[in-house]
Amino acid sequence: LSPSEALRGKIIMINAARDVVGIALKALGYSVNSTDPKQLKAAEALLLAQKPYVKSYSYISLSAQSELVDGGAWAAMIYNGDAITLQALNPNIVYAVPEEGSELWVDYLVVLAASPRQALAKTFINFLNEPENAARIARFVNYATPNKTAEQWLSAEFLQDTRIYPSAEILKQSEFYAELPPRMAKKINSIFSRLLQ
Repeated sequence: LSPSEALRGKIIMINAARDVVGIALKALGYSVNSTDPKQLKAAEALLLAQKPYVKSYSYISLSAQSELVDGGAWAAMIYNGDAITLQALNPNIVYAVPEEGSELWVDYLVVLAASPRQALAKTFINFLNEPENAARIARFVNYATPNKTAEQWLSAEFLQDTRIYPSAEILKQSEFYAELPPRMAKKINSIFSRLLQ
């Protein structure tokens, strides 16, 4: 998060408060779940120092018109599956996880308790979780699947791709988000709002 002068105005950061503040905390050696006011202040200072180098706080387009593909941006905070998609369009794009580690995430599917179509929703979720379907989705989005039975439908190349399945060392350095108290979520959103001004 302390780029060289050549990157001034050439970086795209994700438009998500928790991700941006979390990666700054991680870069400083703190937990992405820190609620320590001094650590949050240090993360904000790091992000404010980086701001002149940031072209935008936005999500990267996953098309040939993407600024990473056409050279409008030279670096970006990006999700691994999105990076792999863009590498297919421009093989000069390199994906790396910071040596300090990163944030980990899992996408969830839920059914609202008040949903009038709970049975249909559960049928759809079960369809997505069928091993062959889960593998097809993983290949399409270039993300790891938590569905272990789907692995039989994935190639060894896919399962050994460290962009998709990070090494044990990277995983050890990385963290899942913990639920934060509402006041801390508000604090993180405030830090991010000041970055966007």
